[in-house]
Amino acid sequence: MSAKVSRTTISLTRGDSLIIQISVNQEGKPYEIKPGDKIRFAMKKDLQDSEPLIMKQIDPQSLQLTIEPEDTKKLEFGKYMDGSLSEEDYAPVKAQRQAWRDRINELEALIINPTITQEDMVKAEEAALAKRE
Repeated sequence: MSAKVSRTTISLTRGDSLIIQISVNQEGKPYEIKPGDKIRFAMKKDLQDSEPLIMKQIDPQSLQLTIEPEDTKKLEFGKYMDGSLSEEDYAPVKAQRQAWRDRINELEALIINPTITQEDMVKAEEAALAKRE
């Protein structure tokens, strides 16, 4: 078996098998796998290809990717790519992020556009000056 794994790059001889432990990260931090999450490994010749050449379901408990000799023995020599959490599985994370963004925007609006009137500003300034005296 002639295989090499370096971060997100797998080098494998056609027709060989490979079993590796994977990790799932989100924005550079470990992703906590939740019940019902589905993890898939897909390999494409080009990211724009609609169909992957290899698609593997990865058990969320073991996090082991297994590539069998039959998966690669008919592939042409070259570079292949892809791998992701499905859009359906990622939807709750996206919804939570959007809620956080919405809340941040609300808070920023309060900071940038305070709801204090000119009259309130004058009163506050007068009170501060009175305390100095």
